[in-house]
Amino acid sequence: MPRGFQNLGNGYDQYNWKSSAAYAKSCKTLQLDLGEGSGPRTARFAFTK
Repeated sequence: MPRGFQNLGNGYDQYNWKSSAAYAKSCKTLQLDLGEGSGPRTARFAFTK
């Protein structure tokens, strides 16, 4: 299991990481394909300082 990754149970996981300082006051989108055949899932992040 990668460092910073936690299985929270009930189908929820958490991954902590340190983002680049250049991301401050911006929004980013992450698309993740879990290989289930249901297509990619989208997560949106707002980075604050």
